[in-house]
Amino acid sequence: MPWITSLCSAVGLAILAATTPATATTATQSPADTAPSATLECPTGWLCAWNHDSSRRLATQVSIPDLRAVNMDNQINVLWNRTSVPWCAFEGAHYTGQSVRVGKSLSPAIPLQEEISSLLRGC
Repeated sequence: MPWITSLCSAVGLAILAATTPATATTATQSPADTAPSATLECPTGWLCAWNHDSSRRLATQVSIPDLRAVNMDNQINVLWNRTSVPWCAFEGAHYTGQSVRVGKSLSPAIPLQEEISSLLRGC
């Protein structure tokens, strides 16, 4: 059952801000402490992902084997890697299916839009 431990860790550190684009949450800040000035803002050291209309943001520093756990499965359209390592976005849960590698950059037009089900750090 190592995947359960991995999933619990991912859920614990990956925070989804399902409010407005102007309000986002990270694992180290409460919603009241964070008020980004732009729709697409991502803290240094994090991988951020947004849905199609940028109304929801996911910020994580750890792999997420199943995006259903953070209510972002098949919803990601934009990825921004602000970490020092590459990430891979997979079509299937638990790092299966087609994938796209995301280097340290903002990727507004990624392949697999609205088809991403897992995110792997350091691939």
